[in-house]
Amino acid sequence: MRQGLGPGLLATAREALAANRRYGLTVPHASMFGAGYLWDTAVIAKGIAVYDPELAAADIRRYLQAQWRSGMLPNEAYFEDRWWRGRLFGHHPDRPEGLTTSGITQPPMIVRSALDVGRRLGPDARTSFYRAVLPPLARLCRWILTERVGRNGLAVVIHPYETGMDNRADLAQVMAAEWRSGEALLDTSTRSAALAALAAGRRLWGDSRSVPADHRSSHRDLLAGYLQTQHIRRLGYDLAAVEASGRGVLVEDVGYNAVLVDALTCLAELAAALPPSDDPDLAVGTAPAAAADRLAHQLEELWHDDPTGRDSGYYSRDYRTGELLLRPNVAGLFPLLATRDPRRVEVLTRTLVDPAKYWTPVPPPSAPVDSEGFAPNQYWRGAAWSFPTDIIETGLELQGCTEVAAELRQRYLRRPHGRQHAEYENPLTGHPLGARPFSPAAALAVRLADAEQLPT
Repeated sequence: MRQGLGPGLLATAREALAANRRYGLTVPHASMFGAGYLWDTAVIAKGIAVYDPELAAADIRRYLQAQWRSGMLPNEAYFEDRWWRGRLFGHHPDRPEGLTTSGITQPPMIVRSALDVGRRLGPDARTSFYRAVLPPLARLCRWILTERVGRNGLAVVIHPYETGMDNRADLAQVMAAEWRSGEALLDTSTRSAALAALAAGRRLWGDSRSVPADHRSSHRDLLAGYLQTQHIRRLGYDLAAVEASGRGVLVEDVGYNAVLVDALTCLAELAAALPPSDDPDLAVGTAPAAAADRLAHQLEELWHDDPTGRDSGYYSRDYRTGELLLRPNVAGLFPLLATRDPRRVEVLTRTLVDPAKYWTPVPPPSAPVDSEGFAPNQYWRGAAWSFPTDIIETGLELQGCTEVAAELRQRYLRRPHGRQHAEYENPLTGHPLGARPFSPAAALAVRLADAEQLPT
């Protein structure tokens, strides 16, 4: 049953989105996260499109200006060129002029976002928008398929940050094994000094200024991430080179691959919505749909049947060893976007609505409640975020699980502190955590209210 919203939820959401604009883009948070971020932009644009589709379309087009010549779309983009950021990120020859970007990517949710935003535009504006975004989105998907799909037929992430879930427990485990034991890289004194410097920097300029340090990634996790970044940067962010080096964590991430299947399907739909054209940049043909079918088939290799039945589901896989990373987390639910097996949809849905796992007062947590190390206030070790909610709600609708999708929307909209639009929340209490107001959380509230046919 649909219920009304608490007073001011959507008014504060729109105020937050208006306040968080910089560089001609709606950023996650004007002071703490004042850059463009890839999957943030995707969630934000879908929410803004409910009441201002032209602005949402402009945000997507703005972010696409950060695309590298190779087709890679970075996870972080600054629409200015500051020398000190260049020192941090490096000066790869593929990087666009006048911008500073990272050298890694994130799940390509922006393809579905572009499709959904276009559907809210009038016919002429939709055609114009699709014509503008189809070529860069097609280049992005081609880059992933040619440069990041490994020998097993699945996309490989070359840094945990490419999953969007920086300190997820399964990824942190393999990062620890790879980098914290790397005595040849940092001796004990150097490592201690680096950790001390990192802690001081976070207190003075970083995320520890306004957020308790134990809610974020640990200093050791960040140091491991830095070492991985330096390694892949030296190798030009090239998957084959990183694999050949024998160093560095490489993962076939279940969440990234599920979003990729969906992105390829949406790319085919977007192209089909355009009138026939002789423009070769608009001719994607049947390749995206065929690639989506292949990836969906390969994705099933990441399924694990737990003998106890407790933790059956999808898991990421270590690309080097071929072993599944059997630490359950919310990315294992993302194949609701992609699987074609109704039996597995049933298992995933049952897992989602289990109160001992993901069906908390503010669902879903980033790790199941009954998992080892569950921490409801910590980043991706248990806290609830808007990104998984967006993906899972979309997947439920695609799979025809409409009643569960409606209940998920209502739980999100009824969050006790929803008007703060926090970066993440304690899933057991709804206590707001991190930066606020956070644009993806605000945008998701607007979109889900619209899906519930509530006034926005």
